[in-house]
Amino acid sequence: MVKDDDEKLMMRPSVPRQDAGGMEFNLWLSLIGRDPVTGWRWAGDGVIKTENVFGHPFITSAEIARFWDRVRAGEFARVAKVPRKTKIPKTQSSEQRPVRVLEPCDCISAR
Repeated sequence: MVKDDDEKLMMRPSVPRQDAGGMEFNLWLSLIGRDPVTGWRWAGDGVIKTENVFGHPFITSAEIARFWDRVRAGEFARVAKVPRKTKIPKTQSSEQRPVRVLEPCDCISAR
């Protein structure tokens, strides 16, 4: 019999997050509201350093602190791009549109 996720969490020993030394990289990304693809790009660009633990990417508490120190220092800051309002061309009314007449073709065989 498989226990649901809530029961599994209840059976785990309670360890304060700061004492755990880090967390799974994808969990951290979801906590800060970023997509896993963004995280992989950051890791590839050297913005974040991940640790490989049995094939799973983890991020250490020290690396999380270093990331937020760099954010506070303004290292990743840039001017926000404000969207411009673009004019959408008006479509032609049905009176102005030319009528296209479809003619039967010989390519369809009669059944």
